[in-house]
Amino acid sequence: MGSGRGRRRGSAGSERRRGKLLEALRWSLDWGERAEWLAELAAEGDTVPAALVRQPDLPDRLAFIWGAFHDLRGERALGFGSVGAIPWSAIDRYARRSGLADSDEFARFAALLRAMDAVWLAWMREKMKPTGT
Repeated sequence: MGSGRGRRRGSAGSERRRGKLLEALRWSLDWGERAEWLAELAAEGDTVPAALVRQPDLPDRLAFIWGAFHDLRGERALGFGSVGAIPWSAIDRYARRSGLADSDEFARFAALLRAMDAVWLAWMREKMKPTGT
């Protein structure tokens, strides 16, 4: 029984991490290329652009997974106008190379990466949709 409570607590922590990561990723996808411009606007004016106000802070404890996601982006399969998910084999290699040997630790790592990847893939599919005629 006691171990069940520990899992739930761990799951809640994972959900909070996932929420922060996905929020930061969505913001980065929508505004990241314009972040410097937004900061310049804020510095020049009396008001801070709403997008900059909504920029989420990514806690330091999530820097590793954030970096891993960006390192693994180039591992995607590409073809015929589509983009695939980051392969499990690439996630596994990255985890091993980074010293993530514990199976629970790897499961959290892979789940967070998969969640980020799903957000990125949905964003990319939306971006690739043909515009209305």
